[in-house]
Amino acid sequence: MNENRREELWNLVSASLARQEWKIALAGLEEILKLEPDNPAAFYNKGIVHCRLGQLDQALANIRHALELKPDHLPSQAALRTIESALQKAQTPTVPILSSAPPRERPSHEIPDIRESCEPVSVLPSATPESASPPITSASDAPSAKIESPSGVIKATDVYQLGHREIHKILPVAEMYTQAGLAIWAVLSLLMIIFIQGRSMLGMAGALVGLVIVFGIFAASTHSFITASRKWIDPNKPTDLEKRIYNSIQKVAAKAGLPLPRVAVAEDDPDINAYTYGLSPDTARVCVTKGFIDHVKPDPEELDAVLAHELSHVYHKDFVISTLLRFPIWLMDKIRAGMVYIRWFAGLILRGFSEVAGGCGIIGLVVILGLLFMMLYLSVIIFLAGVAIFVCVLFLNAFEREREYLADLYSGQLMGNPGPLVRTLAKLEIAGKKFKEEIEKRNKDKKEGEDLDLNVAAPQEAYDPAELIRNSLSKAPSFASSFTEGEFFTDHPLTSKRIYYLHNPLARKRVLSHLFENLCSFGARFLPASDAPQTNALKETILLGVFVGLAMSLLPMAGRWWCDMIMVLITFAGGFGLGYLARRSFWQGERFIRRILVCSFLSSTTLLVVGAIFLNPMAILFPLVFVVLTLINGGFGILGIRFASRAPQQGSSPNPKS
Repeated sequence: MNENRREELWNLVSASLARQEWKIALAGLEEILKLEPDNPAAFYNKGIVHCRLGQLDQALANIRHALELKPDHLPSQAALRTIESALQKAQTPTVPILSSAPPRERPSHEIPDIRESCEPVSVLPSATPESASPPITSASDAPSAKIESPSGVIKATDVYQLGHREIHKILPVAEMYTQAGLAIWAVLSLLMIIFIQGRSMLGMAGALVGLVIVFGIFAASTHSFITASRKWIDPNKPTDLEKRIYNSIQKVAAKAGLPLPRVAVAEDDPDINAYTYGLSPDTARVCVTKGFIDHVKPDPEELDAVLAHELSHVYHKDFVISTLLRFPIWLMDKIRAGMVYIRWFAGLILRGFSEVAGGCGIIGLVVILGLLFMMLYLSVIIFLAGVAIFVCVLFLNAFEREREYLADLYSGQLMGNPGPLVRTLAKLEIAGKKFKEEIEKRNKDKKEGEDLDLNVAAPQEAYDPAELIRNSLSKAPSFASSFTEGEFFTDHPLTSKRIYYLHNPLARKRVLSHLFENLCSFGARFLPASDAPQTNALKETILLGVFVGLAMSLLPMAGRWWCDMIMVLITFAGGFGLGYLARRSFWQGERFIRRILVCSFLSSTTLLVVGAIFLNPMAILFPLVFVVLTLINGGFGILGIRFASRAPQQGSSPNPKS
């Protein structure tokens, strides 16, 4: 029992160190030391974690303890010299190792920046059981990622050995956030169109109440799906298949540092799929269909990789984000369906009335023309609603494809290499095509009135993914292939693209990412890197962006020239304040550029929502407003930075007069 527990804890520490989640790693190391009080590897890594948290006294004590247990451990000796040197420079007393008093946490302004030199570089292999996986503490120590292919072993990049935060730094984040912003704008525009139409019929209060009621119905429907009864795996009485899946999700969740989700096996679902849902990591649910197990036949590593992909959706709360973004689309679809029904009913009345209209004279003719006009009007509205839904779905699908790429990368990081997921995706693609071909054949051959049998016999052996992997890696994906193969109309990327980008994750950097990097370099000219800790100040940025958006939404409605001047001054002051905040919060160039974009996006989105509610004509120009505000916030932000640079820094006192 202790062996299994120890292995789980080492896996948890390994994953936490890789993602730089220091507090989780610290908790895991403390649990290991309860089982093995004399484990030098645990003390060394605990000291490194304390060092990364800025707790140098605790770090020193643990490193010394590791050396007492294994005096010839070179990394511990190097870490000891670095920490002692830093403490001497800080001129602050250390707490003796054997002191009964708890070591105090040194204030952040007293902590010298030695974190890079205290990067964990190795563990003590002899101190860990052979069955346990020692923590992956650096890219150089971790095994190199590989993908098995027919042409031999293809070496992947070291991306999958990086921590979670480092991976986010090299991702095409500009594209991801752009897709997210466009999806949000699309669904909010759709929602505002619905609200404005409702306001014209029901008034402001009626439209708001109606929107709340409809959202309540949507939330109830979502809740019923989440809480629906399923055959959850009972760890005390599992079948062989359930035991295999449960052990896999348990291992992967421990690596990810996530709570163990409830898992179900859909025995009666012929679909080849695995999916997750839930409103938080604590309430997450994972479902694996028996069709997936039977047709894909994943080996243990491949099953782990698929479940790691699903846990990425849990970690990034993709279900919640997608559900909220789909609400306006769901609402518009229901309205469109209602209009289709009304048009059908009007057609019935028209056909029935036309038989007796001849005896009604001019009145009958007017009624017929009125019904025809109403049916034509409804047809136009139904068409426009369909176009609006189609456009929103395109934007939302683009955003969700980005989340799938992120989940693939997360799975590769948890597994240490992308190979298992690459093989699973290839086998899943082959199995899906075989399944689809068989269903189409049955649908073509079935007689009228017969039910279509969806239970397709599984293959005797697992499909060989070698050829598909080789073809996917042979050439880089192109925009034309995405269009011709219909990727734009799905919420998952093409399998060939997923395989290629899993093997070449850095190849996904595109125009916007390079533009963002150039902007960050430009921002670094005014906010160069420094040793001072950066203050997040995200709340202040959000409030500033929303305030500017409210001013732009409401002040022009007064119809006074001085209100317009106040709006312009508030806009300029917002950019100036953002720059002042950047300098006072010790932001670096990248964070400054990010905050400019966040502030501009929030202001333009607030204009879209609040301006539409109060019928401000400027609300329709919200994309142009975003561009203009970005330029204003950048230009006046630089002025704010220069002004704050000349003012005395916070906490400093002016020079005394002689």
